[in-house]
Amino acid sequence: MFKPSQTDHSVSVTRGFNMGFGALSRGILATLGEELLKLVLGNCVPKGKVGDDAETRREAVNSLGKIIRTFGIRSIGPHMAKEIYETLKKCLDDYEVDRRGDVGSYVRKVAMLNLKDFLEIVIDAGHQPLIDALGCDKKEFFQEFVALFIQQLMEKIDQIREVAGRCLQYFFKHVAPKAPEFAEKAQLNELFMSGIDSPEHDLKFIDWREPKFIFKEMR
Repeated sequence: MFKPSQTDHSVSVTRGFNMGFGALSRGILATLGEELLKLVLGNCVPKGKVGDDAETRREAVNSLGKIIRTFGIRSIGPHMAKEIYETLKKCLDDYEVDRRGDVGSYVRKVAMLNLKDFLEIVIDAGHQPLIDALGCDKKEFFQEFVALFIQQLMEKIDQIREVAGRCLQYFFKHVAPKAPEFAEKAQLNELFMSGIDSPEHDLKFIDWREPKFIFKEMR
């Protein structure tokens, strides 16, 4: 039934299908279950074939985030939560190019936003089987998580750096206080919480688009 979301020759069809998955109700998601979730996960990553469409992958990633929020992380379960995390990590390695240039950046941008939200949802759920599946009670997990975003913070594309920087600021304000100690946590916290007087204070967004600032701070 959903095969055109992957195989149709028209990008309008594949983009439309993958955009629509995010609008499904909780009842429909419960009926379609793991089969649909695996389909969307597969649509998030490049398939290594001619005509692979970055905007289709972007819509799949956005719908994945909406499905998580609609269906609920506990309903998704530990095994699929692990697959979601691994898929979003793969999306941060999407450097596909076409005549427009680095179209994989469309995917990396939304993957960062959804990965940041996904981790917060898991941590706030406090459901031990989920935490065990991801290993997000261990310092190694958070070291890897932060490194993924720092890699994007060092990119040449201004918008990618901006999203990575803002995600890290959000992480250090809302999630890092609940995380175990990890390498250079204090120093990174000082950088990304710059300008914030208290936990209740709104984030002061640094100009992450400015290359001179980024490459000076992240040396």
